[in-house]
Amino acid sequence: MLRPPSLTENSILCYSRDPAFLLPEPEPGANEESIKAAWADWDRQFGAAREQGNAAVAALVKPGEKPTLFQVRPMSSKAFRAISDATEMKRIGWNVAFAIAFRACVRGVEDADKPIEIKVENDPVYGQLAKEDVVNLFDALTPAIVQEIGAVCYFRANSPPPKH
Repeated sequence: MLRPPSLTENSILCYSRDPAFLLPEPEPGANEESIKAAWADWDRQFGAAREQGNAAVAALVKPGEKPTLFQVRPMSSKAFRAISDATEMKRIGWNVAFAIAFRACVRGVEDADKPIEIKVENDPVYGQLAKEDVVNLFDALTPAIVQEIGAVCYFRANSPPPKH
């Protein structure tokens, strides 16, 4: 039997390059190939931990540190279909698509200093979206944050449901 996911049940995501994680630290004088290999290994390790859940991700955090936590909800079918159609018709590129996916899913951000309030607006094409100022806030640090979290949200919406 198929059981649709709840659009109210949030999950937690973290940015894989958050400095609170035990990120690769190349040896001084390391060649480019070994640096790339270390980051590729980290990406595999973090990706596997992300799929296993919060406890596996928590094991990758530096002692005494806390990464920024993004509370996300499953993407609505309206947002998913609108993003998919827009990218297939080449009306938007993947950078914009992932930013919209981020806005469609993020519902809270717990930073080490203080929670970040997420205000939501209704978009006629994509449905409920976090206001764009949340994207601007993280883009000021690096656009890769919104890109990565948005991509995870989009591809989770595009994945088949788990088998029971």
